[in-house]
Amino acid sequence: MITSTVFAQDPNWSVNENDFEHTMTFVAFLNIDGNRLSSENDELAVFVGNDIRGVTNLVYVQSEDAYFAYLTAFANTSNEQLSFKVYDSSNDVVRDLSTTKTFQTNAHQGDLFQAISFADPQLNTEADILDFDFQGVSEISQNTQGQDITFFLGEPIDVTNLTPIYTISDGSDIFIGTIPQATGTTSMDFSNTVTYRVRSEDQSNLTEWTVTVNSVATDVQFFKKDARCYENGAIRVNSSEQSLAVELRLNGELIATQTMVNGVTTFGNLEANTYSVKVRDILKEIRVRLQSN
Repeated sequence: MITSTVFAQDPNWSVNENDFEHTMTFVAFLNIDGNRLSSENDELAVFVGNDIRGVTNLVYVQSEDAYFAYLTAFANTSNEQLSFKVYDSSNDVVRDLSTTKTFQTNAHQGDLFQAISFADPQLNTEADILDFDFQGVSEISQNTQGQDITFFLGEPIDVTNLTPIYTISDGSDIFIGTIPQATGTTSMDFSNTVTYRVRSEDQSNLTEWTVTVNSVATDVQFFKKDARCYENGAIRVNSSEQSLAVELRLNGELIATQTMVNGVTTFGNLEANTYSVKVRDILKEIRVRLQSN
């Protein structure tokens, strides 16, 4: 990706709207070098070649506690290629962006919940739940099928008062409806399926994930030790039953089978990855992460 930075005072961009018949509009946010711009002096301009076709300053939106650009692009024909520049007032620079759009008459892109990202460098497009658990709970089984996550928790567990802890894609946000969520902060009722929405850092992707919690009567417990630079990780399984067979799978392939001795078995020397552990009909997905020293 090639970008360009020009040091200049306010570029004084302007366009004669009366020269054009058609418009296309955007609701956008601006991000330069990982920082969201937040000044009414910051500007977003749109061009066709060197011909300026629209410009706007950022506007503060109180309901979102953030600054947005409401940009109108002007043209006389559809399908022209639009390019964009940002004026970053705090650093007094004009930045050429790699983002391009195709002009479509009367089209509109973006809203306050999913604004169009004009950023340099471009932001992350991933919108995934990478890991999901509950604070203080050793779940019995976790099964993930696509974006549907199902837990089977040992009884007695109060499923109306669980605190979720999770990891999501870098830079992304997580919501229930349009209400922001934060890992490990709020107890919630999981007696019914809960639907989460994950919005990517650049806000272009919005994915839905369902979390369903069931209770089962068993005392099987799972523990893990994450891998580190100098040693691999481990998974331990405990039960009051003495000689249960335990299977370890990676990417669906059986890689080890062990029998519990005195109600314990451990799979060691595990590299960072997501493993499936099966005890009887209990299936548990466990992610071994790579931790820094």
